Amino acid sequence: MQNNKNLLSPELVEKLLAVQEKDLALKAQDMELKKQTDSNSFEFAKTSLAANAKDREEQRKHSQSITKYILVFSGIVVLLFAAFLSIALYLNKDQIAIEIVKAIIYIASGGLGGYALGQKRSGKESR
Repeated sequence: MQNNKNLLSPELVEKLLAVQEKDLALKAQDMELKKQTDSNSFEFAKTSLAANAKDREEQRKHSQSITKYILVFSGIVVLLFAAFLSIALYLNKDQIAIEIVKAIIYIASGGLGGYALGQKRSGKESR
């Protein structure tokens, strides 16, 4: 019995309590740091989401403006071809009008065929 009393001397118990007290203080600091890290991560995530939302909105606006410009340009080109064909027909230049229509059909079919081929090939590569 005396060996047990020597092992648990009051100085040893005080040292153990001091070590446990320091350990608890360190754990409390660690928990505070984790809370701060979580708080910072949350704030960063909120800021990042807001920035992404703004960026996507600007991207949509940009895409809409590009689409609008493409449609306007295409409309102008179609109107110019229609006006040129109308003038050719008005001046009784039927052969010129027929050749222009043939050229447009050849160019459009080649472009659409190339586009379809490209889409088909890109579909095979992604599989």
